[in-house]
Amino acid sequence: MVSETDRIEAEAARWVARLGSADATEADRAGFAAWRAADARHAAAFAEFDQLWGELRAAPIPASRLATLRRRRAAVPALILLAGIGLGALLGPEALLRLRADAIAGVGEIRHMTLPDGSELDLDSGAAVALDFDGAARRVVVLRGAVFAEARPDPARPFTLESPRIVARALGTRFGVDGDAVVVAQGTVEARGGGALVTLRGGEGARLADGHFETEAIGPAATAWREGRLVVSGQPLSEVLAELGRYRRGRVVLLDRGAGAREVSGVFDLADPDQALGVLADATGLRLTRLPGLAILR
Repeated sequence: MVSETDRIEAEAARWVARLGSADATEADRAGFAAWRAADARHAAAFAEFDQLWGELRAAPIPASRLATLRRRRAAVPALILLAGIGLGALLGPEALLRLRADAIAGVGEIRHMTLPDGSELDLDSGAAVALDFDGAARRVVVLRGAVFAEARPDPARPFTLESPRIVARALGTRFGVDGDAVVVAQGTVEARGGGALVTLRGGEGARLADGHFETEAIGPAATAWREGRLVVSGQPLSEVLAELGRYRRGRVVLLDRGAGAREVSGVFDLADPDQALGVLADATGLRLTRLPGLAILR
């Protein structure tokens, strides 16, 4: 049910968008005046959204304002869409992500957090989540990146991790998702995606591919990022470089395309990805050049 406050805010957003359009008429302005005079809350809501609209049009949005915008997640898209402007194009992808997220891990950060029910959640570098916890549900929406949860048992409220492609559900267990993959360290998890369904137990993982889940046994390497380590065994150099690139600012570029297929193994400290790049360069006979915002292997 829509609350009175939500209704007033939606009306205020519509009036701001309407009056700000090029084809606003005198009838529109008269209708707005009558609406604003009908209730003091109308005038207050309009003033807030008029200011908000000005901020949305002046990019970039200050980070200090994002918290206020997030409290208006339902009304802001309506305001933008009524004006005929794409929200993502106006705010930019990172600002839009911050508008939706309840928690974000910074570049190179492994973020540990306690959820409202006492469960624990780890966010990998750059990961972002939105939380939905109430009397009936425990839901973590993974907006970006990899996460791992230690869910407290609660038979009445299943714990769910949702990525754009997978929904993984458990009553109480230790499991994680990363895009189209799910891993289970303990307990039992039911995962759905693309019409496919799979049940996984501790020590198993699955990846959604071509409409079905491909399962495999997993070891500690699958969740080593939680301890700040990247463990690889016989993995193509290009994939390892892409993974390390998520833990540092700037780009990592491999100019020797043939070298990308070389298989590498090792344990790397994610707190120092530049050192890992140096080790990989030495091991593969490549030359590493560091420039501001750029690491080049050739």
